[in-house]
Amino acid sequence: MRIVKGALREYHLKIPKIRDLRVTPYIVRKELVGFLGAKLTRAVVLDLFSGSGSLGIDALSCGAQKVTFVDIHENSILKIKESLVTFNFYGRARLSLGSCEKFIDSAKPNEYDIIFFTPPYQNLNLFLIPRIRKILKKSGLLIFEFPPSLKLDNLQRACNNFEIIKMLNFGWSRIAILSPTLLKIED
Repeated sequence: MRIVKGALREYHLKIPKIRDLRVTPYIVRKELVGFLGAKLTRAVVLDLFSGSGSLGIDALSCGAQKVTFVDIHENSILKIKESLVTFNFYGRARLSLGSCEKFIDSAKPNEYDIIFFTPPYQNLNLFLIPRIRKILKKSGLLIFEFPPSLKLDNLQRACNNFEIIKMLNFGWSRIAILSPTLLKIED
């Protein structure tokens, strides 16, 4: 597993051995990093369901100011830490071992510029998407990776307080790039 772009392009990441771990493929990350481009520079990023940490480490390699990695598997957090130390990114990272739900519920409002939300395909945790909005800056982006089996109307229902900016399709995987919609305030 290689880093896509930036200062450490082509360096290899340490991958945890976890049953059913689905690592975001290189081609998907390359397209995503290409789309995000300069938005990654100096961004404060949250990588939920981090797994290998590939998305967050790609963001650091492209100049993100800080990345927080959250995963419930200790082995994931340990391998991410190994990669961060190897690439000298540890000072720009925060590691959180535990539930993504608890992390979201305890996070400060409007803290993140970009949030990667890549839950396991067997449990998409769609109920977390409305909660994510409160910790995402108004100008921020939510990057949601999901299986093609998720029907578009279910995606739209789960993301009803987001605008879908772009959809990326890769056959085995889809990415929705979402922006918070402006809430209308009644007089």
